[in-house]
Amino acid sequence: YHCGSKPRFFRGSFLFIIIIMENKHKYNSIEYDIQQLTSSDKEYAATYLNETDETRETAIAEVRCWIDDEMHIQIDDFLILRFLRVCKFNLEKTKARIRNYYKLRSDLPEWFSNTDPFQPELQELINMGLYLPLRKPDSQGRFVVIARSTLHNPRIHKLSDIIKVGVMVVELAMRNRAIATSASVYGFTMINDVINPTIQQFLQFGPSILKKIAHTWQNCYPMRFQLINVINAPMFIDISFKIFKSFLSEKISKRIHTYSHMMPSCFEDIPANILPVEYGGTDGTIQELTAHIRSAVNKASRNVVMASLCGDSVECCAQHKLTNEEKRYAAAHLNETDEIRENAIKEIKRWLERCDDLHIRIDDFFILRFLRVCKFNLEKTKIRIRNYYKQRSDLLEWYTNIDPFRPELQDLLDLGYYLPLRKPDNQGRLVFIVHGTRHDPRIHKISDIYKVGMIATEVAVKCYPAASVYGYTIFIDVSNPTLQHIAQLRPYVLMNFVHAWQNCYPARVQSINIFNAPVFFDVVVKILKSFMTEKLKSRFHVYSHRTMQNCFKDILANILPVEYGGTDGTIKELTEYWKKLIEENRDWLMNEGNDKIIISI
Repeated sequence: YHCGSKPRFFRGSFLFIIIIMENKHKYNSIEYDIQQLTSSDKEYAATYLNETDETRETAIAEVRCWIDDEMHIQIDDFLILRFLRVCKFNLEKTKARIRNYYKLRSDLPEWFSNTDPFQPELQELINMGLYLPLRKPDSQGRFVVIARSTLHNPRIHKLSDIIKVGVMVVELAMRNRAIATSASVYGFTMINDVINPTIQQFLQFGPSILKKIAHTWQNCYPMRFQLINVINAPMFIDISFKIFKSFLSEKISKRIHTYSHMMPSCFEDIPANILPVEYGGTDGTIQELTAHIRSAVNKASRNVVMASLCGDSVECCAQHKLTNEEKRYAAAHLNETDEIRENAIKEIKRWLERCDDLHIRIDDFFILRFLRVCKFNLEKTKIRIRNYYKQRSDLLEWYTNIDPFRPELQDLLDLGYYLPLRKPDNQGRLVFIVHGTRHDPRIHKISDIYKVGMIATEVAVKCYPAASVYGYTIFIDVSNPTLQHIAQLRPYVLMNFVHAWQNCYPARVQSINIFNAPVFFDVVVKILKSFMTEKLKSRFHVYSHRTMQNCFKDILANILPVEYGGTDGTIKELTEYWKKLIEENRDWLMNEGNDKIIISI
């Protein structure tokens, strides 16, 4: 049970608790953060932030209880600590700021959605060096960022993309925990270079935009803004900053300084050994600093950067607002509208509360995934939810021990057994390539193979929640199967696979394609199809080695790996990409898999 909830007593003559896992929220990040604090840091934190070892531990526990009871988001302890430090450990102010932050994300989807850093629009801004976090803190321990706000072309680059790149680059720098620890204690300094602005750039930052930015900095974002120096500012830019200051508190307003040109006082407390040479420093050139940032973005997985923009919130990452195109599709194909969605989720939650034989913790997006599979038919949704949790109870070996760092699962991840592609197909569907015969049946269990598929799917949906609207396409490569592979796929196993796809799991399977199938594999195919409905059979296709060229005819080459005729990297690169991504989501997967109470009568 989460904090603040009361024990519930269940009726029924044969109650058997299948799984009760306590979610203890253990995070190494806090332990690491504390280790990083020097005695001087601790003294500063105690004096200026009201932080001691005792208040830190107590405050994080209190905020986590409140989040579990009221916010229903997943957020790591270090992010909570960042909010606490901004608010000097005032719990009510911390809660208000967290609420503001997630409300801002909901109110401004154009700033927080479509955050893939490999989009051409975002890559272009990253390559410009629009935002440059410095590699070392200033003499007061503050994190320093140089923003070059007039490099972009306002006729091409959207303001929303500029804001995304700013948050993305800062949060990526904050993944260096030494920087993040220092920044969360001592705060943040920005040098905003506005040299040679155009009228179009001036007009791009209208009063309504400036108000939103001021609200973000002042009331939402988990960062202590200590100093903002605007340099190379022509006279007419002063209008924008006067408007901007009108939206700020007097305290923050006093921390903004405007300079008509670059002068030594602009860089007070910022030693030359941390600045690029173009700003009078010795720590490399702007070109080198830009290359450093670009390399960091490119080395990080999409999910690392996108999760940074999501504030590590699973719900916020998942419950994105639908685009107009997605809304049209959802209305036409899933019977989903804003009103129907809201009412249906409430109805399912009420039903779950009333159920005496099904007591689970389930978030709104997970309910929504079931509803979309069932096209918002409430009775079918209830049946599918029951089926899903019953299968979890009946097949414990498939759904427990899902730690991706287990050696057995590491083996399968290294094999690239189950690989979501990094981009959807031209119909918006999430695409998977499954290497169904890469494993050694003498070593690898079917239960572990299923687990790897499940955890890869969950992480992929976390990154691309629109998959719940458009569905999934699966390609299963069965080249060179051995008799041991065939023997492992017993009818009972195949029946449970089909039952999971067809009746349980919250996924809209649009197409299943088996390819490189030898003649004798037809036995497995016939057994599989015997458990399928006519609808699923019509979506099931088998290709031999000779007909494989037809398999990917509807999939664009720019999303496929090179081994399958594509251009989006190699299988090895895709394997490393997803392995890293899954490992980075280990805590989330363990919470998702364990933080459920399943009760059978």
